[in-house]
Amino acid sequence: MGNNLEPLTHVRIGFFHGERAELVRVEESLIVEGFPGLRTDVGRMAGAHCLLEITNEMTREGLSMPQVFSLLLSFLRILDSGEDAAAMTRFFEIKLLTILGYLPHLDGCVSCREGLNGEGPRTVFFSAAKGGVLCPECREGMAGEDLIPLSVGTARLLSAAVRFEPEKLLRLKPDASFASEGSAVLDGFIRHQIGKELKTRVFLDKLKRTAL
Repeated sequence: MGNNLEPLTHVRIGFFHGERAELVRVEESLIVEGFPGLRTDVGRMAGAHCLLEITNEMTREGLSMPQVFSLLLSFLRILDSGEDAAAMTRFFEIKLLTILGYLPHLDGCVSCREGLNGEGPRTVFFSAAKGGVLCPECREGMAGEDLIPLSVGTARLLSAAVRFEPEKLLRLKPDASFASEGSAVLDGFIRHQIGKELKTRVFLDKLKRTAL
């Protein structure tokens, strides 16, 4: 059953777990989906492993979470089909945070509660510690805080993605700035929540530097 249990493989497993045992005994394993497209591109493979690591770090072992599992499968299928890994990872992260109850406040300033409307600033600032965006005025009182500049367009797109089913997100066509801004904001927020850097993030950063 060794090949069946490789990472990035959706399997159905039959196992035995005694009440006093720390380990389970796997008795059978059936491959449901192999996601072969992920193994043809290092960027998509790394992106898929990133989804696995984020899910693993932000959920508790042994807890049944069918909504999270369904979300993960949907996005692995999307990446397997050849969609842009950078943008899809951002969409996965914001939807996972929503399911788990960690959705950052992106619709307006977390301090003064001013909404992000058409007449407002074009750039706001994200604070992982505050859990959302700050308008330029409220940002002035946050000297020394680790604030990340974020365009209002990216903030709105991330907020809108929460309401879309994964397949419908394919209709959205974010520009290059969305991937970079979304990565800076969500990477920092997730790091703040779990208290450490994700290993796949470090690898992806090295991959980007190598490609330049």
